[in-house]
Amino acid sequence: METTLTASLVETTGEVPSPRSFHQGVLANGRLIVWGGSCSNGESPASTDNSTYSLNMATRHWTKLDIQPAPEARFLHSACLCGNKLVVFGGVQQWPVNDLWSLDIDLFEQGNPAWERIEVASGSPSPSPRAGHVMVSYENQLYIFGGGELEIKDIDIWRFDMSTRTWTEFSGLGNVPPCRALRSVTLVGDAVFISGGKTSNQGALGDMWVFKINEWKWYRFPELHSQPSASFGYTMSTVEERIFLIGGLVKLNQFASAMTVYGLNTNLIDFPEGGSVITVKLAPTIGRLRDPSMDSSGGEKGLEIGPSEGPGLIVEGPVAEGPRARSSGSQIDEGATSIAEGVENIRMDSLGTGPDETDPYLGQDPDIIPITLNAITGTM
Repeated sequence: METTLTASLVETTGEVPSPRSFHQGVLANGRLIVWGGSCSNGESPASTDNSTYSLNMATRHWTKLDIQPAPEARFLHSACLCGNKLVVFGGVQQWPVNDLWSLDIDLFEQGNPAWERIEVASGSPSPSPRAGHVMVSYENQLYIFGGGELEIKDIDIWRFDMSTRTWTEFSGLGNVPPCRALRSVTLVGDAVFISGGKTSNQGALGDMWVFKINEWKWYRFPELHSQPSASFGYTMSTVEERIFLIGGLVKLNQFASAMTVYGLNTNLIDFPEGGSVITVKLAPTIGRLRDPSMDSSGGEKGLEIGPSEGPGLIVEGPVAEGPRARSSGSQIDEGATSIAEGVENIRMDSLGTGPDETDPYLGQDPDIIPITLNAITGTM
């Protein structure tokens, strides 16, 4: 089957959020809701913002909501949807915190959205204050993985029951991932996919792990051809059974390959009974990538390849035009530096040097570059 992937800058109106990093956003009821983050705006140290921003995906119009009371401004927090609620946990104010807040998304339509601080039941333990962790929701429960306060902790797992408002700490079965911060996470069914991140000593990581909630067990991905390089802080999202990864940093001032997109078809992997390494199926399919440019005869250029050796089809070729990755002058530098000053466990200032001078994208137009698709996919 044929695959065409394009990206374009979305022009928006309204009260647009200021440039920021280490914020969180969720998509719900046709709205993109953004909260928190480190907002540099050329300032040092970077400022923070506790306003709620809502982008109507149909009209592409931003609305800024100053809802009070609200969580104190922060960054490196976690957030996810749990039912009809946006839930925020932890992050960095001046120091890491461990409070839990929710925002009822349905109240947006009624015009009276309100934040609620979720009070933990008396006698319940709680996770330590932390930043750089990740969180997902499954069957009205929140699952928090990792993070740290004064150091990057092991991958501890905490579950919060939204009904009883109690926390429980667990240790997963099987091989446990190395400790890390700034990892990326997404959920497919009961499988929590955790990828990348960084450690204080080793820098960026390129591995992927899966935690099966219903089995309470960790599984490790084998090394795959054309898998993402070691990086941290990228976006990982789920569309039906497929996971897409984009962006990230390999060092403080060095971005991962400009706008390379990775895709994983989760239908083409198995979790072996009694084992801890995920089994990858073969997929005898043929795919084509279309170059949006046309050849001299008016026909469309394309790349066609045969059966893959990984989970689905591994393809690479020019796809479309998209936004250029920022250079080292971006606001993220100051945001990351402020994190290093405020939270010792992140220590991002010790990880990187300048941007890679050999990066072919650095000489491109400042707004537009070609995108390359590196997709591990079945049929799309």
